[in-house]
Amino acid sequence: MKATHSNAARPEWLAQATALKQVTLERLAAMPSSAREVAPSGSWSAAGVVEHLVLVEECVAGPWQERLKAVPNAKAGVKSEITSRMVSFVMGRTGARVPTVAELEPVGGIGIEALEIRWTAARKRLIESLPEDNHAAWILHPALGPLSSLQMGRIMSSHLKHHLRHWPKPVN
Repeated sequence: MKATHSNAARPEWLAQATALKQVTLERLAAMPSSAREVAPSGSWSAAGVVEHLVLVEECVAGPWQERLKAVPNAKAGVKSEITSRMVSFVMGRTGARVPTVAELEPVGGIGIEALEIRWTAARKRLIESLPEDNHAAWILHPALGPLSSLQMGRIMSSHLKHHLRHWPKPVN
């Protein structure tokens, strides 16, 4: 059974992720349009970073939840708790870069309005799919295995912080 999440009942990570999403979109909108697609050497452009963040939420509320259904008796236990805390710490509080999986690589060429629309839709699906039990396996992460909504939520908030800390500064 799915939970209904009013603003008052939203998990802490979701409130934080929502605030960070707003900061990210404001930062992208504040850039000259000509600079949004300029990628510093070896990095993604600012629009690419936002596309990547959208792809994460689309995967969470889509394929990663679907993949979990194929795993009988999937549990988000001690191993996933330790792993999610380590990943959250590295992304949220260090300067270390974390590799990504191919399905989360931005392709580019998506305008700011389209990115905002996709992110709004992805976030809506994500919220609608939150389970009542935030400790139960919610998704099957491609690298970390089964994660609960609490664990994945913690990672998503840290992930947003990570990309805001490493925001692309195009070379003029």
